[in-house]
Amino acid sequence: MINPRSIGVVVVVKNGERYLDGALKSVFAQDFPPAEVVVVDGNSADRTASIARGYPLTEYLRQMSGRLAEARNMGLDALKSEWVSFLDHDDWWAPGKLRRQVEELDRRPGLDGVIGRLEFVVEEGADGRPGFDAAAYARPRPAYTPGALLVRRKAFDRVGRFNPDFLIGCDSEWFARGLRAGLKLAVPEDVVLYKRVHASNLSADSAEYSKELLAIVRESLKQRARPVSESKNASGRNPEAGDGPDAT
Repeated sequence: MINPRSIGVVVVVKNGERYLDGALKSVFAQDFPPAEVVVVDGNSADRTASIARGYPLTEYLRQMSGRLAEARNMGLDALKSEWVSFLDHDDWWAPGKLRRQVEELDRRPGLDGVIGRLEFVVEEGADGRPGFDAAAYARPRPAYTPGALLVRRKAFDRVGRFNPDFLIGCDSEWFARGLRAGLKLAVPEDVVLYKRVHASNLSADSAEYSKELLAIVRESLKQRARPVSESKNASGRNPEAGDGPDAT
């Protein structure tokens, strides 16, 4: 069985005083608690730092750029754990999230990781956002988002890190690279993540998000069309394994 002492969590936050305490409580209330929790603060101007430091088992890091991908990468660098999970400050984990995922991984040891399903929680006023579609948030869906993920740290050696060229879509771009790299992820029916929809979500910038998603789709189609012999660059390394500006 996977040891809980081998699991680390990265919580990313920016100006999150309204929600951060709830997110951290959902992590520490797990019946299979993680060994490490790193909070990466994107240079918040509110009470975020004091809230994070109020949890003595967390490591607090301040990040000056404020970019989501760089925050996830900074937290990943700070962890020593074999297994990694993530959470955004305005979301929260379902009770038993880690335990159910560990049980799935124990049943299927060949997996690289596991997600689950997410359920949206729409705040009052969020339905006034441009392009808001209530039907799209009405039922749980497969959670291809870091907040639901529990993954081997070694997966980042294969897939690469989060790409800071994408301001909003860095998560979708990472999962697209992971699927192309053959990452084996289980998608159980359990709801493991509650994702809050509110007026300040990054994805509320629908024009930028749509532009980035289109770029991700185009890159995936281009990679599928390439012959296998072209899948490696001149050094013999796989570009899809993260040989980009964000890889280390």
